[in-house]
Amino acid sequence: AKFTLIKEHLVEFNQLAMANSEGSDDMLNRVMPKDNIGLAALLKTKEAAWENCPRDCSQVTEQAILVCTAHIHWDPEFCDVKLIQVMMLSHALKGVLEEASHHFRPNAGVNPVQ
Repeated sequence: AKFTLIKEHLVEFNQLAMANSEGSDDMLNRVMPKDNIGLAALLKTKEAAWENCPRDCSQVTEQAILVCTAHIHWDPEFCDVKLIQVMMLSHALKGVLEEASHHFRPNAGVNPVQ
């Protein structure tokens, strides 16, 4: 294997819509019935991922990679729902990246982030 799974993240758009819909009943009514999700996996490379590296890659052997896939609502009549879903996914991924940046920064174990 070339990667180790660090953490996986499920993004349920209808759950996020409910949690963030205060004062936005129209948005909630359009997003809620759509049972779409996003899934992200935070991976860490192993040495095997770099075996064909043309130069010395010893400095990057434990590189973090975030992979994401999503099922966004398909109906052209609901282009606003697609936009909202992509915005919610982007916001969730930003949180994952911020959390990972603390974990994978140099000397993370020496001075833990408070």
